[in-house]
Amino acid sequence: MKVGDYTFNGNDAKTAKSIIKLKDTILNGTLLAIDPASKSVGYAVFEKGELHISGSYKASGSIGPRLKEIGDFLVQFEDPDVLAIEKVRTHSGHHMLTWGAGHAVGAVGAETTIEITCSMWKKVAGAQHIKSDENDAIAIGELVLYICREG
Repeated sequence: MKVGDYTFNGNDAKTAKSIIKLKDTILNGTLLAIDPASKSVGYAVFEKGELHISGSYKASGSIGPRLKEIGDFLVQFEDPDVLAIEKVRTHSGHHMLTWGAGHAVGAVGAETTIEITCSMWKKVAGAQHIKSDENDAIAIGELVLYICREG
């Protein structure tokens, strides 16, 4: 599937089609983009297609208290119109990362959640992207907005 300057194949094409179906909701409402982890989380809130606030939050302690702390932090962004979250590669053996992503989705409670693969957002972010939790979350949101505008 071609969207603007980029081609998405397989599951990424299905994700792009799902995003296009939500175009009006995303461009006229609140999009929360999350780069999940078990020790920290990157977030970016877009209101009506514009970046409103972004940042990262780092938790400490063992896994249970860390996830609770991250969840307690994310509750402030509760009920966005759409949540876009980086898809966790479960085959990589990072089960705590999977727990972190699941906990983030539950804490936010969005009606609609879209999983975005790394390959999708990195394709649009390009080589100039500087990796950080916050920048990754912004790139996830910018990818979703790009697909909405170009699709």
